Amino acid sequence: MAINPVNTREPVLNQDKIWGRFNCLYDDQSIPVTFRSWPVREGYVTSVNYDDYTCNVMSYGAMYERVRCVSPWFSFSHGHGINFCPESNSWVLMSKGPLRTDPWFIVGFIPIEQLKESMDESDSYYRNNKPEMTEGDIHISTDSGNFIFIQKSSHAIRIENTPACFIDMQSSNNYIHIGCQNILLQTKAGMITMRSAEPELIENEEGKTKAKPVDVCTTGFFRSSTSDYENFLKIDVGKVKLNNQDVPDNTILALNICNKVGIIIDTDGNIKTYTSGKRTIMSDGDTTIASKSSVCFKSGSSVKIDASADIISNSGNSITEQSGVIINSAGKIEHSVGSGSPETSAPYPSIPDNRNNVQNCPFVIKHLI
Repeated sequence: MAINPVNTREPVLNQDKIWGRFNCLYDDQSIPVTFRSWPVREGYVTSVNYDDYTCNVMSYGAMYERVRCVSPWFSFSHGHGINFCPESNSWVLMSKGPLRTDPWFIVGFIPIEQLKESMDESDSYYRNNKPEMTEGDIHISTDSGNFIFIQKSSHAIRIENTPACFIDMQSSNNYIHIGCQNILLQTKAGMITMRSAEPELIENEEGKTKAKPVDVCTTGFFRSSTSDYENFLKIDVGKVKLNNQDVPDNTILALNICNKVGIIIDTDGNIKTYTSGKRTIMSDGDTTIASKSSVCFKSGSSVKIDASADIISNSGNSITEQSGVIINSAGKIEHSVGSGSPETSAPYPSIPDNRNNVQNCPFVIKHLI
């Protein structure tokens, strides 16, 4: 078949509304070709050739090999468009040009009236598992159950892989709903993951099966630049043990900054902090450390306390100051001791017991007994 748009013969227009005719379309003998000249036949796909996605089709006892599928749109320059891979046992409609040497094409796939292997009384099976649709809706699905549903009337798009893994997009307030068990959002700026453990089923006291609570963890990883792999911030919230095996099992929050600053908080209320640099606490108001239990300051070197006013230590029992502690005060240094006695060790001199003259001694001692 050849297309000859410059043929001087004026074709007679076919007034048949059902069949019609291509204008300026002629066969190899310059005879106008009508749709009536094009053979059409049904068949079913016996196998698919995955090297070029052609089909072998059986039709009326004859085998047609490497039959190509017609696409609604295809780009001849780069090969992109609407592409799909046919399935075996598909019922198809084939056609070809009027010449004997013209190749056969699959021009469409014929829906069956009902699913023979699923004789169910529900209307969905008699509609070939099509969902409820209105005019203008588009539904694309596979036999695995995943689908893309574009709804014209509701202005909505749903992409579903499983009922527990989907994306809903609605035009109302430009709303997007993402539902899944695990999610990974990754960009050049960083990464956010939401992970949950595999669900488990357990039996209750009544012998009924129910779903066991699932451990979950959310992780955020952020960088200062795409080429900087040392300066980052990583935060884990939830069951941190799912993503970080180096923390205690009951850790609920973990913060890591550049592998130099760390904070770990567990469900028992314990807080651990770490820094490889200096730690500074600044406040324009009062700063209070309140604890119902003991407070311990440990240092591999000296501990220094500077005050522009008085330093006051209150103890219900005794005060012990060991070497390596430096206390500087522009005002007086006062120790208030309960039933015990003040204790000190070098490099400080012994604190004099001068209860009656608190103005002249370097340390002021007040017994509360």
